Amino acid sequence: FFGAIQRNLMHKEIQSLTSFSNPIKDITTTRGITNMIMSDNVYDVKPMMFPLGETQAGLPYCPDFMSYSYRSYCVAILSMQGGGKSSLIKSMVQAALIRKEQVIMLDVHNKEYEPLAQRYHVPSVILDMKNGINPYQIFNNSEQGYITEMTIADTVMLNREMFVSVTKEEDTSIISMYVNALTKMYIKYLGKDVDTLSNSQWFKGVHVLDYVMKEYSKADGIYKDAPKEMIFKLLEHLKMMVFTYGYFFDTYTTMNIDVSKSIHFDLSSLNIEGGGQLENAYFSLIFSFLGRIMRKNEKINEKLEKGKKVTRPLHPITVVAEETGTVLKNIGTAKMFDIFMRQTRKARASFIYALHTINDITGGSDEYQSVIKSIFGLCSVFIIGQINKQTADDLPSFIDGITPLEAQSAVDFVVSETDKEKRRKFLAYTVDDKKKIVFYSKILPRQKLLFGGGK
Repeated sequence: FFGAIQRNLMHKEIQSLTSFSNPIKDITTTRGITNMIMSDNVYDVKPMMFPLGETQAGLPYCPDFMSYSYRSYCVAILSMQGGGKSSLIKSMVQAALIRKEQVIMLDVHNKEYEPLAQRYHVPSVILDMKNGINPYQIFNNSEQGYITEMTIADTVMLNREMFVSVTKEEDTSIISMYVNALTKMYIKYLGKDVDTLSNSQWFKGVHVLDYVMKEYSKADGIYKDAPKEMIFKLLEHLKMMVFTYGYFFDTYTTMNIDVSKSIHFDLSSLNIEGGGQLENAYFSLIFSFLGRIMRKNEKINEKLEKGKKVTRPLHPITVVAEETGTVLKNIGTAKMFDIFMRQTRKARASFIYALHTINDITGGSDEYQSVIKSIFGLCSVFIIGQINKQTADDLPSFIDGITPLEAQSAVDFVVSETDKEKRRKFLAYTVDDKKKIVFYSKILPRQKLLFGGGK
């Protein structure tokens, strides 16, 4: 018998072991197929895995981080610039796209994922004046299925952090006046289902400004005892937010996207105007918006898996966020990051994020460090590439199970001068089963052209 098959020559071309794994077909015989089935040189390969590279023994390392044997599917990757983390993440994204799985790419800098998005026909959404998200809109219901006081409190806190980030206001009295206004304005949404409310039914920046002005003018308003100078300062802040950053704070949500398909969010335009404070705020807002997708995916998987015995999500999503060290410095963004990770776990989604160094997230208040510890605690997988000595010193205090000796060894994960392929070295640690595997990333020549990055 002769036939055409999709070939998987693991040592030469590491690709997903699925029917979509390789666009190149080979003519083979039944004997050839039998030889492939009888092959015993495959290590830790699962049907829907991420092909990451080769172990120190020269065997393919292709784990499935979305197995139900793990409590979550969150993956943290730490590696200094040039350590190969970007190419490693892109190979994971490519594997998911080849399998026709849903992937959400958060492109923070330099349009890193644009070539991948174009290659696999993933629509790009550029967040600018045309595609906006209303920061005052609530995108998630509570577990009860409707908006609760806690739902509102979370949204108010998100907007409080945005307000502080953009205005640089330090006076807690003025910040409290802003919070009080938002809390009062959200009362009419209590008990409602967010899916039944249109985008235009939410208030936006100009409405907050009007509300504060009206409450100030009323004899029995919420600001009746507030000093005039504080009210005037709050009004100046609100005017600046509406008229200077109107495209951000004074817009209805205008994005009309299919939340069941792969999406490439281009956040790079946020570097043009507003600086880091708007970048942080928008990052938090994106996580809030993606909560809608997570909730929908949770319902899809519950329906698909009902009465079935499954080992991984039947409708998996992979969310990728690189260069997160900068935005995680902001406590508001870090809190939203933490909330989103909890949502992905419930939704059976994989969240892959990357950091350059631990230095990006050390220091700050006890509250901030508590949030960062929580973010690390929600991960079931850590992949550590070459790191600096300071990161190696601090790493064991952030990742339970990584020893000081293992952390220090990663300082020497340098490219060997005799390695013609310039492979990067990594330590993969899966928390739930306590497995630690050292591997070398395998990036094919055609992948290097697509991925870009270091040499």
